[in-house]
Amino acid sequence: MLARMAHKPLFQGLTATQRSAVAAITAQRHVSAGDAIVRETEYGDTLYVVDQGRVSVSCLRDGQQQTLAHISAAPPSGPCPDGDFFGDMCLLDLEPRCASVTAETECTLWEINRDD
Repeated sequence: MLARMAHKPLFQGLTATQRSAVAAITAQRHVSAGDAIVRETEYGDTLYVVDQGRVSVSCLRDGQQQTLAHISAAPPSGPCPDGDFFGDMCLLDLEPRCASVTAETECTLWEINRDD
């Protein structure tokens, strides 16, 4: 995990020592395609980094679930230009999640909990 962390946009500004400290509090989670990772309106305390796979971000608008974005793991050749993480707002505020995130493919996620 630590070696791959240097290629993730979220961690690129950190020193090796700082990345090591973050890795120490990061859990790895595997999810299957179709699994809900977070749900709109639920409270959360975890930021997720997509290490492998692809997820979709959606929210309820006018009674319909609408896809807002797709988030994929950064390719091995370099960082993902759109970023590869979600759930960051729950670390900054105590508001409910503003969107749902569902695995489109089998995924490996890194979880960083606010309390850690």
